[in-house]
Amino acid sequence: ARDGEAGEGGDAAEEQRLGGSLAVLVGEMLRRAVEPLRAAAEERLGEAVKATGWPAAPAASEEAPSLREQRLGEVGRAIGAVLLLQFCEWASSGGGEGEGGGGLWALEAFVQPLLKRFRYHFEGRRETNRRDKPEWVFAHCVAQMRSHAPLLSGEVQPMLRAPLAPLRAAASQPSSQGAVRERYLRFLSAHCPDGVEGHVTAALCGAMRAKLRREMPSRLAEPPSFCHAFSEAIACERELRHSLR
Repeated sequence: ARDGEAGEGGDAAEEQRLGGSLAVLVGEMLRRAVEPLRAAAEERLGEAVKATGWPAAPAASEEAPSLREQRLGEVGRAIGAVLLLQFCEWASSGGGEGEGGGGLWALEAFVQPLLKRFRYHFEGRRETNRRDKPEWVFAHCVAQMRSHAPLLSGEVQPMLRAPLAPLRAAASQPSSQGAVRERYLRFLSAHCPDGVEGHVTAALCGAMRAKLRREMPSRLAEPPSFCHAFSEAIACERELRHSLR
């Protein structure tokens, strides 16, 4: 009897080890499958965002409202696809306990063009990249946030809830729809705690901060230059804090 019990215990342990190995294998296969799907979804989103004219300043008066609505509708659908993919990848890898693990993939379609424009003006040999005019850097970023804030907070922010409908429809039981909703909202909170406008602002602030750090040694050797940049940085921070209230 004892030999039989020992045999059954050994079989159970072996099954558990096999199950763990299969789970790791399936998880790895899912992660590999996500990469091409993410690339395709992000390419579609990038094209949709580009079609709106981003990151040019909005000019609604020059565009038919129906065309603008159509383009924003495509952006919303593309954002929903990227978010749904990221949420599924996050949930399948053990997410849901408040872990962030980076920002939302979908917002890179808005962030990267702004950073590209920043680098064009302030990281090369352009006339706009002048050490004696640090205020140009700060004024540029503040102007970008002012002009895009209505779109980011009024149009893009609500799009983050687009996956809720398909997630609720896919819930196995009506009673589980609430749990699915709460889990998705936790995912959003973990990956985008400050909202779309706050996320984009943080990216621009990161670009300004990196530029100041690179220039710091040479500015410290020139006290007037350092004081000038410092006072302009304080003014920019005050303006951004006021805008994000």
